[in-house]
Amino acid sequence: MRQTLLAAVAAAFLLPAFAGIASADPAHCPPGHAKKGWCSPGPKYYYRRGDRIPRDRYIVIEDYDRYGYRRPPSGYGYVRVDSDIFLIALGTGLIVEALR
Repeated sequence: MRQTLLAAVAAAFLLPAFAGIASADPAHCPPGHAKKGWCSPGPKYYYRRGDRIPRDRYIVIEDYDRYGYRRPPSGYGYVRVDSDIFLIALGTGLIVEALR
């Protein structure tokens, strides 16, 4: 009975610790591995209408008709961030509309 009780108490304390190891942040990548490209890219950013996207995070879409979009108004443009497409004000990076 005493051994069973000790095993239950040990399990109650040790299982959460091991669960934390198993669910550790997968985005963590040691510097040497990151340089060699062994790790997946960093965490995905989620943007929505009204957010500003930093210039280094997006790629301007020049062939918007390929995606089935109309010509953007002057000063606006379609951009791609990862697999998402947004209509933004090019001068400020402010998201006007989230398309995909």
